[in-house]
Amino acid sequence: MQDRREHIRGKVIFGAFAKGDASVPHVPCVVRNISQSGASVEFPAAATLPDRISIAIPKTGRSFLGKIIWWRGRQAGIAFHAPASDSPAPALDLEERLRISERKARALKQRVKQLLGEG
Repeated sequence: MQDRREHIRGKVIFGAFAKGDASVPHVPCVVRNISQSGASVEFPAAATLPDRISIAIPKTGRSFLGKIIWWRGRQAGIAFHAPASDSPAPALDLEERLRISERKARALKQRVKQLLGEG
């Protein structure tokens, strides 16, 4: 069987959470392989999710917006959203903005300690 993927997927086992819209709770899942453009995700039980979802991988601190392309039992193939070449880059998702803010807050606290001679 020929692999038609644009990018090679690396085999991984990452605990993750899938989320549809605000009315749907996070659904635990396992990312089995991942690339720049998509991932294969396994759910512990039959999951009901909309076609467009977000996947958050706590271990890597990354999250992705994507579309479910296929389902086979408890496994799903997700294609990540890529901005069109002529459109501006999409706004960062909320989780990414939170991580950036937390890093900046830590750096500012460290700088304040340095200025006060505590660090």
